[in-house]
Amino acid sequence: MSDRFLLIQIREGREVRDHEYHCLLKIGGLSIGELDRHDLTVGPVDSVRLDELSGVIIGGSGEYAGQDDYPNRESLCRLVVRAERMGLPVLGICFGAQAVAEALGGRSVEDREHGEVGTFTLHRMPAAIGDPLFSACPERFLANEGHHSRVVDLPAGAVTLIESELCPVQVFRSAGGSVYGVQFHPELDRVGMLWRLDRYGGSYGEIDDKKPDSGSQIGDAPETVRLLRAWLKLAVSRRSPST
Repeated sequence: MSDRFLLIQIREGREVRDHEYHCLLKIGGLSIGELDRHDLTVGPVDSVRLDELSGVIIGGSGEYAGQDDYPNRESLCRLVVRAERMGLPVLGICFGAQAVAEALGGRSVEDREHGEVGTFTLHRMPAAIGDPLFSACPERFLANEGHHSRVVDLPAGAVTLIESELCPVQVFRSAGGSVYGVQFHPELDRVGMLWRLDRYGGSYGEIDDKKPDSGSQIGDAPETVRLLRAWLKLAVSRRSPST
């Protein structure tokens, strides 16, 4: 069986769904045959065969946040819990981070005062030093962000690995160790971020130069590109015939 991943999407509009998918292919170094996708707005994910996958990516959303009553919410929560019990790698990105936190018993909230739109500096926390994915991160690195909601309460046993000045939970790892939530967008380089901001400009709003660590310039984030590829490699290495 070849290595296969599943991208779960919850974005309105084919153009932006395709953009997210192709950004993950490009930044992750994946082929189309290695990354399937499922549109959560169309149907539930209860029939997904997790034992046939190396990992699951839950993408972002311009329309929903993790605390919302989004389409097929309970189905996604069940999938996350199943994956955690199996030890199957899951990467929740932005909305996905909030969704996996809520699925495992945590909590996210809307917080526009501390929203991040642009390229921000993240800080490695002590717990990241021994983490198999984030131990190689420098103490400070850049990431592209676009969110107005964030995780405020972690699931039981989860640990925070990365923080920023405005968002204390930028990255967390579940108690079982197989589920990561990242508030930033590792699939977006500068070009991808500019396209995304243009597409969602009305909902994201303007970049606020008055906020700490934010500026009008959108930049590349090479460390998060490395992290996405490192997660894919880690997921493949964790797969076993019994999974």
